[in-house]
Amino acid sequence: MFQLNMVPIKSIIVGLFTGAMTLVVSTIVWMIIGFRRVRSQFPSGAVSFDLRNMLFRPSLIWLLTLLGFGLGFYWTYRRGAP
Repeated sequence: MFQLNMVPIKSIIVGLFTGAMTLVVSTIVWMIIGFRRVRSQFPSGAVSFDLRNMLFRPSLIWLLTLLGFGLGFYWTYRRGAP
């Protein structure tokens, strides 16, 4: 009688997963870029990872995360639609 359509739920889960993966990958890329810049200017310099600063300040990483969520959600939703 009642059929539950799981496409939106599955799309949200895939979107969250792709958003999380985009967050991790973009953070690693920005750390590598920062390390190379500091090393080229200051040979004895150090690069640190400040998670609080990254999470509470708007940056390109958040934009990439939202883009990853949107693309993952849209791709799964379009493929699962009847």
